[in-house]
Amino acid sequence: MSSEFRTQGRRAASVVALTTAKRAMRSGAVWGLLVGVLAANEALSYHTSFPTLASREKFAQSFGHTPRLLR
Repeated sequence: MSSEFRTQGRRAASVVALTTAKRAMRSGAVWGLLVGVLAANEALSYHTSFPTLASREKFAQSFGHTPRLLR
C-alpha cells in the first residue's frame, strides 16, 4: 500500500466519522429537548392537578392500595 492511499483512507474515515457524529449530536439534542419538554409538562400537570399538600398525599396514598402496582 502506498502512503498516499493510506492518507486518503484516513481522511475518508475521518469525514465519515465526523458526519456521523454531527448527525448523532443533532438527533440526540432533538430527543433530549423532547424528553425534557415532556418531563416539564408532566411536573406542571401534577402541580396543577394536585395544588395542595393534602391532595398530593391523598394521590400518593391511592397508589399504595392498588394491587397491580405492588407486584
